[in-house]
Amino acid sequence: MLKRWKHKLPTREKIFASRFFKPFAHLFDKPEYWAFKRDKVALSVAIGLFCGMLPAPTQFCFALVLAYFLRTHLPIALFSTLYTNPLTLIPLYVAAYKLGSWLLYGSMPLTELVMPALDDAGFWQQAAAWAARFGAPLAAGVLTIGALLALAGYVLVQLIWRWRIHRRQNVRKQRAAARISPQRHEP
Repeated sequence: MLKRWKHKLPTREKIFASRFFKPFAHLFDKPEYWAFKRDKVALSVAIGLFCGMLPAPTQFCFALVLAYFLRTHLPIALFSTLYTNPLTLIPLYVAAYKLGSWLLYGSMPLTELVMPALDDAGFWQQAAAWAARFGAPLAAGVLTIGALLALAGYVLVQLIWRWRIHRRQNVRKQRAAARISPQRHEP
């Protein structure tokens, strides 16, 4: 399974051929950003899951920066941010708001979450008041869910990777035992 996914990940040439990543090619031209090792993959998944909860236009940028400073597998860090999309982002942010308001205030009714309409007079003042009131619970929830997803992703990758190694070792032992033990043929 890992071999199948490893070959489906984009290569460094494909990533840095895009005009967005081309200016960063010289920064990521080191083997540690492309090493397919258990700890690097697990940390990359954690980075991607955490950054996936951040506001949509900044997800890849933050994943790129964190992958750079933590020297993890770049394609996996970027790829694992993609669990958020237009279909999943709204439910995740509503859950983040509910969690954040529970963490900060105990509870807050969700019906007040509606933003002011753009055509309203005094939109910017209303939008600023809305952000001041609902921004803190949303930010707390986004960071909490992102951290929990990152922790779960890191642990899950570590467990699956170790399970696969253990399983592979058992298969090798069984094959070696079958080759070594003489087969009995009864007349």
